[in-house]
Amino acid sequence: MLFMLEANPGPGIGILLAFMIFGKGAAKASSYGAGVIHFFGGIHEIYFPYVLMKPLLIVAVIAGGMSGVFMVQLLDVGLTSVPAPGSIIMILAFAASGSHLGAIISVLVAAAVTFAIAAPILKFDRKGEVENIEEAQAKVAAMKSGKNNEATQAEPKANQFSQVSTIIFACDAGMGSSAMGASIMKDRVKKSRN
Repeated sequence: MLFMLEANPGPGIGILLAFMIFGKGAAKASSYGAGVIHFFGGIHEIYFPYVLMKPLLIVAVIAGGMSGVFMVQLLDVGLTSVPAPGSIIMILAFAASGSHLGAIISVLVAAAVTFAIAAPILKFDRKGEVENIEEAQAKVAAMKSGKNNEATQAEPKANQFSQVSTIIFACDAGMGSSAMGASIMKDRVKKSRN
């Protein structure tokens, strides 16, 4: 059950389906490709800009996620390992023996609940497209990189880190993020010493 908590693509595809049917402008046009990338490619971050465009959609995502988890519990569904990336293909590949149908039901229920809540939000929204998809994507990128964070903008003093001898990166997800972070930090330390 644990491996199905984050990997379920149901809430994301529910949001994207709502944009496919009730979206406007560039958000609607781009939601088709985003849906394929999300559902079959497992890239969950692709639907975040759509939620940022209409923050009320977070309610739909939460409800969809909760319903997916409820179905996983109810049907006693499990995966044998972390499905990385979290696509429907990987979920089915890692589904425990006898859990395939339950995994599909969990994803479908999560998508249906998310869609059922997101559709009226988009359909009856009188404001139209609040911001375009490019602006929302830029906002997500800025949030992920920390560009808006004042702490990352502050310049450290020249000798502030002169006594640091070891930097340790640790991650328990097992997807290589700590190795990537360590590599980036190593490059930055080398550049700062030159």
